[in-house]
Amino acid sequence: MSKNKSNKLKSLRDMDLNEVTILYKDLFKETIKDSIFNKISSDYQKKYNTFAEFKYKGYNSPSAMGRDKIAYGRNIIYGWFVEELMLELFKNNKFVKGAEFFGQDKEHDFIYFNEEKNIKIAGSKSTDPDILVTLKNKTQFLVEIKTAAKNIFSIKKGNVQSLTKSTANYDLSCIILMLDLAQGLYEIKDLNFFLNQKPFPNANMEGQLCYDFPSPNNSFKTLLNLDFDPFLDLSILENLQVKKFRLLKIALEKGNKKIAKTIKNKLNLEKLEEQKEVDNEEYNRKIKEIIQKDNLVLKPWEEIEKMI
Repeated sequence: MSKNKSNKLKSLRDMDLNEVTILYKDLFKETIKDSIFNKISSDYQKKYNTFAEFKYKGYNSPSAMGRDKIAYGRNIIYGWFVEELMLELFKNNKFVKGAEFFGQDKEHDFIYFNEEKNIKIAGSKSTDPDILVTLKNKTQFLVEIKTAAKNIFSIKKGNVQSLTKSTANYDLSCIILMLDLAQGLYEIKDLNFFLNQKPFPNANMEGQLCYDFPSPNNSFKTLLNLDFDPFLDLSILENLQVKKFRLLKIALEKGNKKIAKTIKNKLNLEKLEEQKEVDNEEYNRKIKEIIQKDNLVLKPWEEIEKMI
């Protein structure tokens, strides 16, 4: 997809399903057979139609952030749709033996409760990665798929923490696959990349702590021949944060609720302390910025009054 074309591309949230289908077909035309793509797109058209039907019957679903009735379901479906396509792409990689969805919410469907007139996502909400991949050499690893607005690539610290917990729980490496759907590009990073960075408050994500993610610059087609082994750094299992989550897992497995509660509280305390440190740094930065612009602000009010 050319850059000129991508610059005119609307945000996904402003597209209808037909526009998204055309976009996805263009992005995956060299990596997924038409017959498979058409089957997947047909399935998601049905999911979309069913969701829209129940919404117009007055069924409730989680917030659509003040947008139209079916915006919430539409955006969820767009995410499921691209995850389904990425799963097929992984299966087509020459080093991959198999790939499957992971986590408790892997069904990629809605459930409709007639008595409550409510719509919920099938399965339990999971913070686990999206896909489990098995290589032909029998190595397994987890994949978290992220998509982002063009030219703005970052990942929430909380997301990285959840993936770190998954690494501790399953003793598997986890990679994060960032997709630029505007240009059909991707970038891969493992958790070590982020755990060695310092998070920052991201104004584009309501001030939440985030890590910068390098801009994608690899075409989807190269995923077919990509050797994933160099990304699977098992030293992550010795990372202090992974060890903390493993302690929590062990405490829960042993039924030691008291220690498990203490570990959770300690993790929450560390999270708050880190947030406080980041907030203080931002506070000091803003003060320094004001002083550098006008050092007269350091003078007492009495002197300021005399200067008028």
